[in-house]
Amino acid sequence: PLSSIAFVLLALVMGTEYFIFRSLLGVSEWALFFFWLKNDKSVKLIFLSYTLFGVLIYAFQLYFQNKLGGFEQLMHSYGLMYQPTKSGDFWRLITGPYFHYSVLHFALNFANLLFIGTIATRFFGYRAILVFILGNIVSGFSQMTFGGQLFDNYGGISGGVYSLFGLLIYRGLSDKALLPTGFNIVCFELFLLGVLVPALLSPNSALVAHIAGFLFGSLCGVVFFGFKYEMKN
Repeated sequence: PLSSIAFVLLALVMGTEYFIFRSLLGVSEWALFFFWLKNDKSVKLIFLSYTLFGVLIYAFQLYFQNKLGGFEQLMHSYGLMYQPTKSGDFWRLITGPYFHYSVLHFALNFANLLFIGTIATRFFGYRAILVFILGNIVSGFSQMTFGGQLFDNYGGISGGVYSLFGLLIYRGLSDKALLPTGFNIVCFELFLLGVLVPALLSPNSALVAHIAGFLFGSLCGVVFFGFKYEMKN
């Protein structure tokens, strides 16, 4: 059943792309968009900056894991452990999301960040970075408060990443000229894939954090850009 659901979601993405690319306009818009991404100097700088950020974050994690004696000790010292956080260590909401449970967990989150973070930061500048940072905090708090107590800790930047998905999708819907035809739909389907498949595969998936992050990013879009956007001639 799980593999069937994942297959259906992937088929949905591929089907959407087919309907987008069957028209010459859709193909040309996407081609021009990715040509711009490939050649824009600001995009390259942002991409490299996020790459460096990812390397530093995981290097710090490995360093402190080695220094403290393992991942569990790292989490108890600096991670988002629910009981210490509720008892007053609110700073854990800031540090906790940047620790990851495995190399695969880290790789998936930062692959998404390189994609959505680069585009969102190119369009929205410091506001995208702010949404990412606050999105991690909001997501961690939401998982701790509303995600049940099956587990006693939270880690990973997926909440901040999905906040950027929400921000970019909302802005793309309010400004039709910002993104290629169908780009919002594909991004939303990628969001669903990233949220639903882990939730189906593992009870440890932070479903509440993921949804909270997406909603927070969408709300930030409303705050930053309003409900309507008038394109200038």
